[in-house]
Amino acid sequence: MTLRLQKILAPLAALLLWAGPALASDPPHNQASTGINCANCHQGHRGRGMSLTTVDGNKHACLSCHKDAQTHLAAFNEADQANQVTKTGLHHRWDTGLAGYVLKTSTANGSTGEIESGGAFSGSGVKTYTVTISQTGSDTAARFDWTGVGSAGGAGTSVLCGTDVVLNEGITLSCKPEPFADAVGSCGQFFCAGDIFTVEVSSSVPLPQGGSPLRLMEGKVSCSTCHNQHLQTAASHTSRTVNGDLWKHFMAIDNDAGQLCRECHTDRFPDSGDPNYPFDLTRSHTTTNRSHPVGVVLNANGKGYDRAVPLDANGGVQGTGEADGISSNDLLLGAGGVVTCLTCHGVHSGAADSNSQTE
Repeated sequence: MTLRLQKILAPLAALLLWAGPALASDPPHNQASTGINCANCHQGHRGRGMSLTTVDGNKHACLSCHKDAQTHLAAFNEADQANQVTKTGLHHRWDTGLAGYVLKTSTANGSTGEIESGGAFSGSGVKTYTVTISQTGSDTAARFDWTGVGSAGGAGTSVLCGTDVVLNEGITLSCKPEPFADAVGSCGQFFCAGDIFTVEVSSSVPLPQGGSPLRLMEGKVSCSTCHNQHLQTAASHTSRTVNGDLWKHFMAIDNDAGQLCRECHTDRFPDSGDPNYPFDLTRSHTTTNRSHPVGVVLNANGKGYDRAVPLDANGGVQGTGEADGISSNDLLLGAGGVVTCLTCHGVHSGAADSNSQTE
């Protein structure tokens, strides 16, 4: 055996001798409860991205299943994500960051390909890029025109699709094929002339800070930023038992007292020391920027403004003699009786909140 061959085979032999335990997933992401196994989401060869997923992109891997009410309490549709311009939506966005997010905005959008924003917005305030497909084609042959409204504006014409195509103020665009089956659009290509996309960016986007255990996916918040799709070990704000299994929402870190929310929305917590905290601990409604405190128990300021427990619409204590008898719409306090972000906000399937991107 040649020395070169020995060098190649030695590490392979070591791997075979060390038969480490296979990583498992908690219910319902497992074989026993739902018939799900590794191969449903991953492929060992020719997989897409660093996680070797069956489809390209973290959000697409999750939406392969979580796109109808049968796999979740509600369908997750990309069009139902929070929209900072229209102040509508049902879900915290799973596709945003310093590069903003992209919407399909033409009423008859026949393109199956995707426009993805990249980079980091270096401008000020809120800005909208409008991208119009000017020439039908593939993800490398189509062309587009663009205009920017807000900050430094800008425009471009007949720009060739590709990867990380530079616009301005730090924003780039990438044209990608249809993510699930490489299906072409109504024009016979991934991108159809006349279709319009918009890119919404902002200079103020709360993201995990240095040292945070949360991870971004290609610079953006995605499903696995907040969720660990394999394990249900982290504590959650709510939980339920299904077929004998405890479901805790696959949280990435504990969130029974708003810890996960705090990783991005630090300035909403009065003990954070953040100079941007917009709350006067004496009386919140005397300040210009109003924000209810989180991470504290009721009546934490000792002023006697708060009730001892949350009440329902009829004045009855929630859970006992309440107006509608429905516990799922009660305001729930976190561990230790603290008010958390999730006491008032529903991250998924929440009612539209005109003052926040997190619905």
